[in-house]
Amino acid sequence: MKLPAPLYKAEIIERKNRFVLICHCCKTRSRRRIYLADTGRLPDIIVPGRRILYHPSDDRSRSTAGTAVLARLGKELVSINSHRANQVAELAIEKGGFPLLENWKLEQSEFSWHNSRFDFLLSRGEKKLMMEVKSVTLVREGVACFPDAVTERGKKHVEELIDWQRGERKRSLMLFLLGRGDGEKFRVCREIDPDFARAVEKAMNEGVMVRALKSSVSISSIKPGPEIPVIE
Repeated sequence: MKLPAPLYKAEIIERKNRFVLICHCCKTRSRRRIYLADTGRLPDIIVPGRRILYHPSDDRSRSTAGTAVLARLGKELVSINSHRANQVAELAIEKGGFPLLENWKLEQSEFSWHNSRFDFLLSRGEKKLMMEVKSVTLVREGVACFPDAVTERGKKHVEELIDWQRGERKRSLMLFLLGRGDGEKFRVCREIDPDFARAVEKAMNEGVMVRALKSSVSISSIKPGPEIPVIE
């Protein structure tokens, strides 16, 4: 998946709120408000002094000068737009980058069921598979972790994946997609959200598939990478 161009370098001064970064733009040498399309805490990423890359906007009606795309952590680039996780996951499904789903056909994106909306509905003959994708940015000592903050919405999604799984000819899949390439294993952050962790544990016991993929991130693209182990 290609990333937008051009990308400008900036340095974070502060996170004004969930969606706005105050940054020093290296190109214009000015203070800019940059939109952040990721509601996670991003504790190791969104910190003062962090270098990011953002895509500028020409829309004068916007209150921000552009949208944050990547953050640089040493040699590693990290996607900081959680909406792109779905786009990368869809690419993996369509291009065969996710062997688990190679015989499944993508039927619908943004699939509504009960009172929630799920990312994808797939089919294989008479079987239906409902899939939810979670964007992962937190990696410590090679282990990716989700969530980085309490997520009631995430817990609700897991519970509804369990309900769907109980139906005839129905399967469920929760995919944790890393927006970076340095995670070698994945685990649920029980210490951050024990209720979500318990829900995921129950889901796995009920047969819901829980998988994790890492990504290959460059300044111009994000590509789905290999599957990594899910550990406790």
